Amino acid sequence: MAGRSHRHAELAAVCDALLQDEQWHGRVMAAVIGPLQRSFQQAVQQQQQQTAATQVEFFTMLRGE
Repeated sequence: MAGRSHRHAELAAVCDALLQDEQWHGRVMAAVIGPLQRSFQQAVQQQQQQTAATQVEFFTMLRGE
């Protein structure tokens, strides 16, 4: 379940602590945060593409007068 993993919470806390240290900030950004951001962006883009592929165009037909 989302938000219930103790391991993920521990890892997030460690990453947060390391991000506060100037010597570790760049490494954590490159090794952890960057890949997570790219993965998230790819998932969002894939979802948008799937949604666009199933989008239905509705239009109104005018009856001849």
